[in-house]
Amino acid sequence: MPPLIVEEDPGSGDHLLLRLAGEVDRHTVDALRDHLERAVERAQRIVVHLGGVGHVSASGVATLAWYAQLLRGRGGSLVLTGVSRVVRDEIQIFAGDDLLVPPSRSDGD
Repeated sequence: MPPLIVEEDPGSGDHLLLRLAGEVDRHTVDALRDHLERAVERAQRIVVHLGGVGHVSASGVATLAWYAQLLRGRGGSLVLTGVSRVVRDEIQIFAGDDLLVPPSRSDGD
């Protein structure tokens, strides 16, 4: 099983970029959770680039969904980028399109 590699890029302002490579499954989801936990303490908007990820299990999708909901509740967001067709299909199976569609902003916000 390939390890999960997470690189953090502080970005600018209130956002943080996490670049992932490897597999997100029951063996590596704790590492993802640790990075996301630190990220939500530092940023309102987290961009998770999945370009190097070949597989995301149900536990990985659930973790991403949990942090997306947490950030939405705080007025922030978690956005996924670089999602391959295989990973997109896995995310849709476990979470529908909720994680794949960036949150919209109304003009009044």
